[in-house]
Amino acid sequence: MDYPCRSNPDLWLSTNPEDQYAAILACHTCPFEKPCEKIGEQEIRGVWGGVLRGRTGVARQPMRRVCQWRECSELFV
Repeated sequence: MDYPCRSNPDLWLSTNPEDQYAAILACHTCPFEKPCEKIGEQEIRGVWGGVLRGRTGVARQPMRRVCQWRECSELFV
């Protein structure tokens, strides 16, 4: 299955209001919209399940995290 956020993941973390709106609209076509919204409740920015987290147009530094999906020590934001 092709999820909208996989084709252009940067769109979902953009601070550009036009990009944010496009991401929200794309979320409405995804079968995982509601589970993704639930996952994103703890996020400080980005579009998660069609819901914008954080303030629009303001870039904030996200918390650094350690990758949980594979055994690695890569840090990502």
